Amino acid sequence: MSNINSMDGKTVLITGASRGIGRETALALAKTGAHVVMVCRESKKAHESYEAISATAGKDYIDLMIADLSSMDSIRRLASEIKKKYTSLHV
Repeated sequence: MSNINSMDGKTVLITGASRGIGRETALALAKTGAHVVMVCRESKKAHESYEAISATAGKDYIDLMIADLSSMDSIRRLASEIKKKYTSLHV
C-alpha cells in the first residue's frame, strides 16, 4: 500500500510559482517527491525561487518554465514545451 502523502512519480505543474502560495505549494509538493514544473512570468524572480526551492528539495524534483499566461502565444509555447518534455502531467 502506498503512502497517501507521497507524490513520488507524479508530475505537477504550478503556475505563479515564484512567490506566495504558488511558491509554497511548489516547495511542499517537491518535498513529497513530486516532480514540480514551476511556471512563472518574471524571469529574475522565477530563478530566485527555483534556486531556493531546489536547494531544499533537490534539483531532480524541480523544472522551471517562463510563460506569460495573459498571452495566448506564450500559453501555446508553454503547452508545446510541456508536451515535448513530459509524457504525462498528473496535477
